[in-house]
Amino acid sequence: MNELMQNGTAGIIPAGDLQPVLFDDFIRFIDRGAKTTSTYLNNLRSFCAWLAYNAISRPTRQDIILYRQYLTEEEKAKLKNN
Repeated sequence: MNELMQNGTAGIIPAGDLQPVLFDDFIRFIDRGAKTTSTYLNNLRSFCAWLAYNAISRPTRQDIILYRQYLTEEEKAKLKNN
């Protein structure tokens, strides 16, 4: 998380560095309710899984934009199938 804070959007933490302890720290630092915390963690885990699936170890801003596009396409597919 320090790298993210020091480098802004240019230096997002590599997926391999997202150790369980960072998730534990995140839970403590956000100071939110259980449901909000659970939602945040599920979203982070999904993002980490997407990074791993796409073999991205040092995500850039462009990778995050691609992830957002992926989520949009997934949502469109769900709506189309319902």
